[in-house]
Amino acid sequence: MKTDQLKFRKESVWVPFVFILIIWLVYYADWRFFLELNQFGIVPRTFKGLRGILFSPFLHGSVQHLWNNTLALVVLLPLICYYYFKNWKTLVFGGILLSGIGTWLIAKTGTHIGASGLIYVLTAYMFFTGIRSKQYRLMAISFLMIILYG
Repeated sequence: MKTDQLKFRKESVWVPFVFILIIWLVYYADWRFFLELNQFGIVPRTFKGLRGILFSPFLHGSVQHLWNNTLALVVLLPLICYYYFKNWKTLVFGGILLSGIGTWLIAKTGTHIGASGLIYVLTAYMFFTGIRSKQYRLMAISFLMIILYG
């Protein structure tokens, strides 16, 4: 996929806002009402753990965990929606599925939660398409994300 013609689009603002708002609302509801939603995370190589592929990016274990993922998503999601406007849905939902399936297949035992897998998928995508399309700013931003987030 190549970068789309660059111009401001409202999706570059509302998609990250809604995605991050959902993550925070899920965390708040879990905390406030003692829902214990972390049980819906990815449990590797179990049938029950498959549901976590879709749910785990929205579940977080602590405010620090949530905050770290939020900061990365505040940077990455607007860039994905801006530079890859035609494909942002595929990138985000595909990133959730790809990272979730990968975690389910190769992770150690336990329950895995958080949006870190999505963050790494989006960062890697930006880096490698930045190389291919000679968008050195995307490469620099993704490299900086790896250094700061990793």
